Amino acid sequence: MSSELARIRSLIELGRHEEAAAAAAEALTTDADNAELWAARAEALSKVEPKQALEPAQRAVAMAPDSPNVQRVLVQVNIRLDRVDEALAAIERLQTMVPHWPEPHTWRAVVLIRKIGKSKRSSPDKTLVAEARAAARRGVEAAPTWPNAHTVLGWTHLVVGEVEPARAAAATALQLDPNWADGHELMGDIHRQEGNVREAADAYVRAGKANPEHGATDRLREFQRPAAILGGVGVFGIWLVVRALTVVGRSGVGPGVMVFLVSTAVVAVVAFYLIRRSRVQNQLSSEAQTVIDLDRKMQRPGRFRRK
Repeated sequence: MSSELARIRSLIELGRHEEAAAAAAEALTTDADNAELWAARAEALSKVEPKQALEPAQRAVAMAPDSPNVQRVLVQVNIRLDRVDEALAAIERLQTMVPHWPEPHTWRAVVLIRKIGKSKRSSPDKTLVAEARAAARRGVEAAPTWPNAHTVLGWTHLVVGEVEPARAAAATALQLDPNWADGHELMGDIHRQEGNVREAADAYVRAGKANPEHGATDRLREFQRPAAILGGVGVFGIWLVVRALTVVGRSGVGPGVMVFLVSTAVVAVVAFYLIRRSRVQNQLSSEAQTVIDLDRKMQRPGRFRRK
C-alpha cells in the first residue's frame, strides 16, 4: 500500500471524509489506474455525497473485480444509496470471495430489513424476515464481539414487533461498546414503539453524542410531527368552519353570531394544538429539547446550514 493511500484511509477512519475525497482525487491525477484509490474516493464520498460515490466505486470494481476491499466499498455505496437489489448482488459476490467475513452477513440483513420497510404489504413478509434474521445470526456467530452484528439482529426482531429480543440485542451491543451509536438508536426505537417518548428521545441524544454524524436529530425531529400534523388539520378545520358559517350567514344569521362562532372555533383548535404539542414536549428531557431547538435554528433560512 502506498503511503498516500494509507493516509487517505486514515482520514476516512478519522471521519475527515471531505479531506479524504479531495486527497484521493489529487492522487488519481497521477495514478488513474489504481483501483484502490478509486475505491477510497468512493468510500469517502459515500459519507458526504453518496450520489457521487457510485461512479468511482463502479470504476474500481471494473479495474479490480476480484478485490474484496473494492467489492466491499461497492456494497456500502449501494446501501447508502438504498439500491437494494444492487446491494444484495454485490454482497453475494463479496461472500464468495471472503466467506469468513462477518460484514456481508450483517449487511445482507440490513438490506433485507430495508426491503421489508419498502414493501407495501400490510404486514412484513415472513420469508424476508426469516432470511434477514438468519443472515444477522450468521453475522453474530462470525463476530460475537462486534456490536453492530447484535444491533442488526435486534432490528430484525423489532421490525416485526418483537420488543424483548430486540432489547436484549441492543443491551448486548451496548455492553460490548457503551458508545455504539446504533445501539442507542435501537434502544430509542424500542422505547418509541412502547410509547416512552422521554426515554426514546434521550436514547437518540446519546446516539448523537456517541457519533455526531449519526443523524440523531432526524429521529428527535419526528417527535414534533404529530403536533405539526395536528396544526395542519386544525387550519383545514378552521377553513371548513368558515365556509360552513359563510353558508349559514347567507341564510340570515347576524354578523355578531358569525364572529363569535368563528372565534370560538379558532380558539378551540389552537388550544387543542398547543395542548397536544406541550404533552409531547413535556415528556422530553431538557437536553433532548435543546438538541431539537438547536437543530431548528440551523434549518432556518439565513442561519447556519448543514453542508
